[in-house]
Amino acid sequence: MELSNTSNFDKKERSYIGGGTFSANPATMSAGFATINTLKKSKNTIYPKINNFGKTTRERLTKIFDGRVKVTGKGSLFMTHFLKNGISEINDAADAARCDSALLNKYHFEMMVKDGIFFLPGKLGAISNAHSQKDLDSMFKASERFSESL
Repeated sequence: MELSNTSNFDKKERSYIGGGTFSANPATMSAGFATINTLKKSKNTIYPKINNFGKTTRERLTKIFDGRVKVTGKGSLFMTHFLKNGISEINDAADAARCDSALLNKYHFEMMVKDGIFFLPGKLGAISNAHSQKDLDSMFKASERFSESL
């Protein structure tokens, strides 16, 4: 603990302590260990599945919104950017910041309220092994309805 004392050591010499609500919690550590073992054992099925779902999601959302969005992401991750302010491509964070975040939040809130599809409003989507094609189809249907309302 003495090594982390900010009054005795400068930034280059001292140790940093990071903490969190569940840091080193036995149940959390057991769950994390089980997850890592499952991923190691099933990596040849889980990763191809979720990465393919991610690719499909990016392609379908791009088609559904017909030029009004750019969908970025990699692997199982995707982010929908509603275009405005002359932005037609997302090349960096500055481009993303100039997109219509209010419309993105509305899209996410509507999916939560009307369809029971949870998104952190304004954040990216992450597909997990628990998701199925039925889940994706529900999101696509909700996205089509939202797109038609624009």
